[in-house]
Amino acid sequence: VQEAGRTREGEQEEKEEGVYQRGERVEGEGGAEVVVIEADELRVARQKDKGKKIEIKLGILHEGWEREAPGSARVRLKGKICWGGVMEGERFWERGSVIFHSRYDEGKVKSQLINGDGAKWIKQGKEYFPKQQSLKSSIKFCS
Repeated sequence: VQEAGRTREGEQEEKEEGVYQRGERVEGEGGAEVVVIEADELRVARQKDKGKKIEIKLGILHEGWEREAPGSARVRLKGKICWGGVMEGERFWERGSVIFHSRYDEGKVKSQLINGDGAKWIKQGKEYFPKQQSLKSSIKFCS
């Protein structure tokens, strides 16, 4: 599992370097009515350093909610993709942006919502989604 994880991490880092260091484009083909981008962190106590915690950043992209079965009250996330790790906010959002653009053609996504608790690193997410920079943007920050 660790070897597979290292391989997958290397593949993801190569994609990110392509985009953010070599200027390569990643172009997805999908569209969606809405893409919800949610982020949060989990603080875990370190075993060897008493009193110190490690912060794991977690993100999920999804297209809203759908019923698990017709007539069911239970719902599940539609089209979800997760990412995360121990990293700075900038690297976290670079990864999230590459994941987003690998799946979606942003011209085919009508609305994007960034949802989080208002932490400074979560607010950085607005910088990584080009529609947000437009005056006609439909990206909103929900806290």
